[in-house]
Amino acid sequence: MEKKLIQQQPADNRRESEVQWERAMENLNRPLIINDLDFTELEDMDDCDPLRVGPARLGLANGAPMAPPPMGYGMPPPPNSLQLPPPPFCKTSSPTRSESPNTKDLRTVKLFWKEAQLQQPSSVLESKGVFWQKVKPVDIDTEKVIQLFETKSAKDVVVKNQGDYTSALRLRPQNDNYDRDCCTIGMGVKKKEDKKHEILVLDTKRSNAINIGLTKLPPPRAIKTAIIKFDSTILNKECLEKILTTMIPSEEEKEKIADAQASNPDLPLGSAEQCLMLLGEVPMLYPRLKLWLFMLDYASTEKEVAEPLMNLKLAMEELEQSRTFQNVMGTLLAVGNILNGAEVKGFQLDFLAKVPEIKDTIYKHSLVYHLCAIVMDKFPDSTDLFSELGAIARCSKVDFDEIQQNLEKLEKDCKSSWDYLKALSICQRQENYSANSGLNKKIGEFLSDCAQRIMTLKVIHRRVINRFRKFLLYMGIPQNAVKDTKINSTCKTIAEFALEYRTCRDKILQQKKRQMDKRERNKTRGKLITENLPGVSVVQPSTRRSSKSDQNSLTAVNGVGSSGGNKQEALNKVLNASSGQEDEGWRSFPGVRLRHRRNFSPNSKLPNWNKFTVGPENDKTINSSLIYHFTSKRFYYV
Repeated sequence: MEKKLIQQQPADNRRESEVQWERAMENLNRPLIINDLDFTELEDMDDCDPLRVGPARLGLANGAPMAPPPMGYGMPPPPNSLQLPPPPFCKTSSPTRSESPNTKDLRTVKLFWKEAQLQQPSSVLESKGVFWQKVKPVDIDTEKVIQLFETKSAKDVVVKNQGDYTSALRLRPQNDNYDRDCCTIGMGVKKKEDKKHEILVLDTKRSNAINIGLTKLPPPRAIKTAIIKFDSTILNKECLEKILTTMIPSEEEKEKIADAQASNPDLPLGSAEQCLMLLGEVPMLYPRLKLWLFMLDYASTEKEVAEPLMNLKLAMEELEQSRTFQNVMGTLLAVGNILNGAEVKGFQLDFLAKVPEIKDTIYKHSLVYHLCAIVMDKFPDSTDLFSELGAIARCSKVDFDEIQQNLEKLEKDCKSSWDYLKALSICQRQENYSANSGLNKKIGEFLSDCAQRIMTLKVIHRRVINRFRKFLLYMGIPQNAVKDTKINSTCKTIAEFALEYRTCRDKILQQKKRQMDKRERNKTRGKLITENLPGVSVVQPSTRRSSKSDQNSLTAVNGVGSSGGNKQEALNKVLNASSGQEDEGWRSFPGVRLRHRRNFSPNSKLPNWNKFTVGPENDKTINSSLIYHFTSKRFYYV
């Protein structure tokens, strides 16, 4: 009999979550598509981690041994190199760096960058090559760059005194007990002991927390019904989190409330105690809430994981396809080689964070400003760079370590939900309650679908991260430094540099526009507006001097060389000229050359000068009329 028991197959003691997860993995046959995000471009070759490639694959490339690692990362030189001195009459040379004879003796601002590694594993990058091998050399004005960034002597450098930070310490209050005294104000108020009209078992802190939570929740009886039926129309995600954090009753609390209610059956329970008793009547309360919370929270968590991965995938494609980025990096490399006096083939991406801090010694413009001016001159079709790197800017705001933690938590919660569902099914079978059997089946199908979606997300995450590591190798970062490189820090460095580049580009364009407007204004300076406007004519002023006939008439009026009849004719000419009959005489007065006189109405009371005759008897009348004519308030000029 014992032998028969031994020969029986061992029972499956695995948890329900492990069994269901393995079953979902066996049935996994999904494309790499999450909602509307298509990751089907990721291939099986992206499953290979470039940091775990064996040394045999990295050591040989086309039958040649692997080059020694760079000396700048803490690795000692090979021991055999100390035993073989270089041959005489030979200078050591480097294939990637050489001194420039034009600038090696000049004192210029130096760029402290890390040289990019151009010899990357061929098995990782295949035939893709390295980014710096695709960057075309840029010819720039060497003398101008040296003149802008030539360093001054030590005597000309003015060291600014740092600010006195001791004043900030004085703002701290001298009384260390100030905060404590302020917090204790009003603590001495005694509480009034009200009469006991309800059963209060919980302590004040616990009771207040539950009562505050009830203000944002439905009535307790509605909460109980919604939890049993998984009714999302009554309780949402925030309500479930509130119940899980502050309102789950413990066994001790339920016993105390039951004993107090048994000893005082006539008194009602307090609001907090009543809520705990109603929630305690729900079977398997905690598993129900955790399972329900996972069902409500899965869609948003999946979106928070999938969207940053898509942005990272697009960000790598943007950098590889951006012609402006290649032109900017090539120009920056050329400027740096001139300033450092040495030729390098590339630099690492972390140097972009230091470029805005480097300024010329003449105009105090940043290196980004001069870099932008050169690129706009050499490549007129270039863009502002920032508009081409939208995915880079979005990735700079995401913590990808947190993305990985969310993915792991999603898998853990999904497995726990299987265990919760099994516990609920067992509890319902024991109570002979089969009303929710259909609901449990729907929940099981939902968890199976979630498990396969999580597995798909894990494949996408692994392939995107491996592709990013290959991208870092493509940009010239050494393999031993790729593991410590953060995704968001790299994207943030590139995004901030692109934003600074766009700012400088806009500034240069505004300066060019102002200069163009100034040149246009200089062309018309000193000229009248009417000379430049078609169809506009200027009224030419009349002669300032009166005609010879008017002068003779005035002389005749004064009585010089004229008889009585001549005086009458001369006076009539003067009066007619003053009344507008001879414009030339009237306009000879200063200040009214271009003005027009107003026409008087026929009811005007001005005297009719033609009725008067000049003679000795009417001299007084003529003089008074002249005075009235020139001093009348009804005589206007317009």
